[in-house]
Amino acid sequence: MRLLLGMNPNQRPFYFLMESVLRKWLNDIYVGIVHSTENCEFLVSQKPENYDYSMIKGNELTRECMINACYWLQGIRRFVRDSETFEAQFLKPAQISAEYILKIRNNAPTTSIQGWVFSKSEPYDDSRFGIERVTISMVVPSLKTIMSLRLRTEESQRIDYGFYEFAEVQPVPLVNRLHQFHPKIAPLDKKFFLKSCDYLKVYFDDFEKFSDSIEMSNFCEINSVQSGLRHHLGSAFVVPCKILKTRQPRITIQSTVSDSTKTLLMSDQLLKNLDCDFLDSLKKKTARLLAVQWYDPGDSDELSKKTEVLAIELEENLSDLQNDELIGFVRLRNEVSTKKLKEVFGDVSLNSSASLILEKENVKFSTSVDSQNFVIDEFLKSVEHLRQLGSSARKDEHIQLNCFDVIDKEKLSAAGLAKLVKNNNIVSGILNNILKTMDTKGELSRVSNISKVLGINEDSIRRNVSLLRHLEIVENVDGMLQITSKGKKVMLVALKNKINDEILNSSQDIISIPDFKTDFSPSLLCDFLKKPESEYFPVILKSGKNKLFWTKTQDENIRKMFQERFDFMKSQIILATRSLNYPFTTSKALEEILKINDQIDFFSTKFLINELVKENVLIPSGKSWRLPLENRVRSLLGENPDYVYSLDEIISLLSIPLMSKEETLNILNKLDSEGIISLIPPRGWSSKGSEIEKSEKRLMNIMMKRALGLLKSRQHGLDEQVLMGMMERVAYDLCKGTKFMSRKNLAKEFLSKLKKDANILFNDGIYKIKND
Repeated sequence: MRLLLGMNPNQRPFYFLMESVLRKWLNDIYVGIVHSTENCEFLVSQKPENYDYSMIKGNELTRECMINACYWLQGIRRFVRDSETFEAQFLKPAQISAEYILKIRNNAPTTSIQGWVFSKSEPYDDSRFGIERVTISMVVPSLKTIMSLRLRTEESQRIDYGFYEFAEVQPVPLVNRLHQFHPKIAPLDKKFFLKSCDYLKVYFDDFEKFSDSIEMSNFCEINSVQSGLRHHLGSAFVVPCKILKTRQPRITIQSTVSDSTKTLLMSDQLLKNLDCDFLDSLKKKTARLLAVQWYDPGDSDELSKKTEVLAIELEENLSDLQNDELIGFVRLRNEVSTKKLKEVFGDVSLNSSASLILEKENVKFSTSVDSQNFVIDEFLKSVEHLRQLGSSARKDEHIQLNCFDVIDKEKLSAAGLAKLVKNNNIVSGILNNILKTMDTKGELSRVSNISKVLGINEDSIRRNVSLLRHLEIVENVDGMLQITSKGKKVMLVALKNKINDEILNSSQDIISIPDFKTDFSPSLLCDFLKKPESEYFPVILKSGKNKLFWTKTQDENIRKMFQERFDFMKSQIILATRSLNYPFTTSKALEEILKINDQIDFFSTKFLINELVKENVLIPSGKSWRLPLENRVRSLLGENPDYVYSLDEIISLLSIPLMSKEETLNILNKLDSEGIISLIPPRGWSSKGSEIEKSEKRLMNIMMKRALGLLKSRQHGLDEQVLMGMMERVAYDLCKGTKFMSRKNLAKEFLSKLKKDANILFNDGIYKIKND
């Protein structure tokens, strides 16, 4: 069952209804109530919104399990459609099991039951008790259901597939497990027939729908050949069919009343008990199959959805099989009109089953409760109560209650999750602590640190963090915690009204984020203030420290002044980090900027870095930042535009490794070709538009006028060396008292440009003006 609720199918399913989580909850309920009568009374009498965990009793394991079970109830309560649905479909089923335990322990605490074992797991380690166990699963005719039992490995060795009597046990409804006080298990020489299991029969087209069911009284722990885990939640059922073909390990079957077909997986157990010749002979035979449909949590990478067949019982009478399908059809729907049954099954007889009762124009499925055994009768009453709770909430043609019937999809939206954050002090405290730790220290958070700051025990923090992770609000990074982008959006929605009241409706024109008296993290406030509806924009003010402020002033001159300071501080970060040849953290950037500027706090530095990332000046590198070599070069040349930098100077000033010399030269040539900097031979490069570049352009223009005048007065042209000497004298006069290149170099550069002039001919060392 993928809980879509607006989610991508590849995302996690809804946390509380994942198979592993739900299976653990059932186990926690089981341990919590069978080992403590006080816990049963607690569960029956206390309301989840007022649970006082100090009232929970038992040994350490019992208390832990009961607390976990109650946390689960409190957790899922937040996402159910309404309180009535929560009480009827989650709280009441748990209370029914607890009430049942209280009743039988006050009268006849144990009984003996007979069960037909159909599944046995491989041994596994039970870490809670430090022993090795095996889980067996069985059909229990007297209880009209399936049950599981965990045994020590040595106790299970005398149990194979077949009938056994289990003495001194307490069957527990909802979890469908046997609680055994003293192991007393005896084999029985008794045949078992699937024909007698009306309480397991299903209509052919219904059984695959069990995977969507959250009515856990239909499930127990069953070993699967498709999974490496010891057991899963499975619903055993009996399906009548025609066998079309067998091809190990698969069997293809068809309904006895329609053309529907399905291909199932034969379990290892079945294949071991049946030889190949027998399997080949099954083609075109009619039979009943005992099979298991798995609860599908939506994360079924670990478990295929393929239904497993555990037993085959041949049946020659086709009408009996058709009647079985009819019984199964009514059983899962509780009550069906005779008209509907005739539409599906034709004229199949209704008189051949004691499980069906005809009342006027409707047929009901009935489970008799009169075994003269107090424990069994109370168990059957509890199961019937659970069944009625489920059927009363089903919608349309649902044969089982599923998640869409009970979970409110709006509560999983950003607005819904925001209410969770807003109304739960522990959750909002955790999220704010994670953000503030990153804002002020540049570090991810630990559960232990959050626990200390909030003064709440680690177990409670860990449970809430687990919920937040599965809601994709928080993520775990190498054992540390950080808020996801989805989490920030949820928090912004949750805190919107409070932020509006405290900030946007205030009369302040300028807000200092680091000093603002609020529980909100600085980064969360900044995210909110950057939203389109906000009038504020970020500025850096020099006020003791270079701190981040937000302003909503409308005065353009003041805004311009603020913006200039903001831009200046961004340039200071570039200046402070441009000599770093490696990625740097926010803390390292702060350390470097403090060497060249007034004090600035961590958060303001972080904010400025984020702005530079958005402008593509800095590049993220994991959890650090990197200033690309090109941006480092541009910063250096832009810092002193009236200076010409040689390649060696650039490499030295920026601490560039010699191995990157060629890369640096390529960057300089690229910037030159793009018109961003200018090459001024032979000394090097300067910023485009610098005073040096402008002055040298003026000198070149003056020299060009002088040279053209000289060439016009000489029809035969001028020798290169003669012209060179003349231009040196001109350059000498022009360069007096300047810091520009030498007159010789200036003359040389000029003659080089003169050769490229379209109006000049240069041939055999002679310069002439072209005759048009």
